[in-house]
Amino acid sequence: MKKPLTQIKATVILGIFLLSMFVAFASNGSAQIGLINYNTVLTVSYNANEAEESVAPLEDLRSVQLKIQHSNTGLLSRPLEWISNKYKQEIHLTVGETEDWVTATLTDYVVLADLDLTSTETIDFVSVVIKLTEDAPANSEVVIPIKAVAQEINVAGIVVHEQEAETLVRFQPQFLPIFNIQPEATLLEVAPGEVARFPINIENQGNGKTEFTFDIKNLPEDWSASIVTTTTVESVKSSDNTKTVYLEVTPSYAFGYHNEQKDIKLEVTARFFAYKDDSGNATSATKTNEYIFSIRNKGFSTPGFESICLVSSFVFRTEGLPPISQ
Repeated sequence: MKKPLTQIKATVILGIFLLSMFVAFASNGSAQIGLINYNTVLTVSYNANEAEESVAPLEDLRSVQLKIQHSNTGLLSRPLEWISNKYKQEIHLTVGETEDWVTATLTDYVVLADLDLTSTETIDFVSVVIKLTEDAPANSEVVIPIKAVAQEINVAGIVVHEQEAETLVRFQPQFLPIFNIQPEATLLEVAPGEVARFPINIENQGNGKTEFTFDIKNLPEDWSASIVTTTTVESVKSSDNTKTVYLEVTPSYAFGYHNEQKDIKLEVTARFFAYKDDSGNATSATKTNEYIFSIRNKGFSTPGFESICLVSSFVFRTEGLPPISQ
């Protein structure tokens, strides 16, 4: 009877020794599998409606809220309850690689999750703050990867395993109308009836192909002026982001001596080239600048007199010529 009891004691002691060795081995973090194992269920999401409205480069500091949902799964709740009183699972958040013209920061980079199987889940909220430079291409898709990692916990053979989750925050940059219009001259002097021609250099410094519309204002009576109605210029990222247009003004040619200076206003409106939706409605910002051009009309004008001189010259030349023989 003593022999079986001795064998039982030895077996129990050996089992305790092996269990202790396993626990010690698991506790130092070198093992991936513990005596009792739990898996984290981790998700990261955001409300797409918050990113639906496009972001204005330079001007807009957009904040998009991230929802982090965390829960644990396992067969036994008692061991997890024991370590949950002392430990919380750290969830580390990082922003993935983005374009050079995107700056994305998080309001928090670490959140703590409760380890409790009795509760359904832990929910935390963190915001990603987005800012764009003027180089952000208008109406392009921008993707910001957000990664969450729930760190492994290994305590006395109880292991809560590491889990990862990721979401992609998507949005579009707004069109930013930035341009430089430089007339080569703003004051010209011409004789009555002659054309004052103003070269106007356009440089598109905005983030999208831009349509420029021109509208002449304050044109004096009996004067005429012309310029292209619209022209398009490539974005600042293109090597072909400049263009020259011409404003041509013809002053009055009314009879008499002229010595007057008149100002003409030119309105220039810039809008994104693809600024209309399928229904033809405008969908992007516009910007209008005004420019003043001055024309001095100086000299004599004798409308009709040229014709009289031409006829008189012809008559003078034909007088005294011999008659044409029949």
